[in-house]
Amino acid sequence: MKEQDDLERYRMTIDEYLALMEEDPLPEAAMSVLREILAEIKSVTPSFIAQTGTLAKLAEEHSDTFRALPEDRKRSYKSIFGGPIFFVYD
Repeated sequence: MKEQDDLERYRMTIDEYLALMEEDPLPEAAMSVLREILAEIKSVTPSFIAQTGTLAKLAEEHSDTFRALPEDRKRSYKSIFGGPIFFVYD
C-alpha cells in the first residue's frame, strides 16, 4: 500500500500535463496531434501517474489518433510521454 501511496504523489491531470507541454511546445503540427491524443485519453480518465509509462499505455489503449500513427511517430510520442517531469514540493 505504501508503494501505491508513494506513486500517488506523481498523479497529474491530463490538463496539467498539457499545460506543462504548452510551456515549451513542440512544433505546431506535433502539438496538434498531442492535443488530440490527450483529449481522447481525457475522455476515459482525467489523470495518470507520471514517470511510470502510464500515459503511453493510455494512448495505446484509448487513442484512435495514436493508434493510427506510423510506428516511428508512435515511438516519438511514447518518448515524449516518457520524458521526465519534475515535481517540486513545499
